[in-house]
Amino acid sequence: QLLRDAGIVVEAQFIVGLENETAQTLEETYRMARDWNPDMANWAMYTPWPFSDLFQELGDKVEVFDFEKYNFVTPIMKPEAMDRAELLDRVMSNYRRFFIGQVVSLSGNWMQTVAEVWLILSLTGSGLAVGITTALQFLPIMLLGAWGGSLADRFQKRRLLMLTQALLMVPPLVLAAATFEGVVAPWMIYSLVLIRGTLIAIDNPARQAFVMEMVGPSRIVNAVSLNSVIVHSARVIGPALAGVLLATAGVAPCFALNSLSFIVMIWALNGMNSAQLSPPPKVGNGRRGVAVAFLYVFLTPALSLPLILMALV
Repeated sequence: QLLRDAGIVVEAQFIVGLENETAQTLEETYRMARDWNPDMANWAMYTPWPFSDLFQELGDKVEVFDFEKYNFVTPIMKPEAMDRAELLDRVMSNYRRFFIGQVVSLSGNWMQTVAEVWLILSLTGSGLAVGITTALQFLPIMLLGAWGGSLADRFQKRRLLMLTQALLMVPPLVLAAATFEGVVAPWMIYSLVLIRGTLIAIDNPARQAFVMEMVGPSRIVNAVSLNSVIVHSARVIGPALAGVLLATAGVAPCFALNSLSFIVMIWALNGMNSAQLSPPPKVGNGRRGVAVAFLYVFLTPALSLPLILMALV
């Protein structure tokens, strides 16, 4: 009442779906919300909808708790069996693993890019060859990125990312072996760069969409901000590390180290708690989905204009 008298909107947020949740605790939480009579009441779910056998036990009482309408995680109150710090730690444990894996993997990717450019320049002495190498890496992303996003919509993103991360280990490993043996040639670099770019065209959309599954809509803004930190940090760490290795150990260790960096990301993905993920419903036809997406962007100036500007820049 004091908050209302001060002109402040009162919002009560409740956490439900913890391991110790029962039908009785749900009833008590609902009565508490009614007794408090806040202006808004948000039900923050700890596990993805629908969670467990509890709702089967509730039967027709399920409709009283409209959890599907409030399907997000915002830990504010302290559950009886868990303090807020512990709850936050559990909720964000998946993203913390993802953050660590991303920093290492993306830094390795930028280290690989610098090393590839240096190697092709050393072999050919041609600026044109450097341009071709760069184009072969980013051309698949431009041409196949939308279809990579379609794959991410049709399959489990975590498994798809584990597959792409495992496959991304191969090109730098082959390039490292060829460089160590002294048999590397420009055509080998072009081919492996093209393969790596194609895999990245699938990996990037899945990785970006996977963030929503880990944190939910209530924390997506913070997660996107942290992702920007990851990308910019990797752009600094990767080339700097590549420069040190090129000056001290040569180009082959850059490729070998990048290949090993994907193990960290695979470890992070494999160790996630799947119960804390909130995967969206799978979609159907991939080609139709891509066509609909292009049409929607074309008809939505708020999306099409920024994309055109980004393409020009």
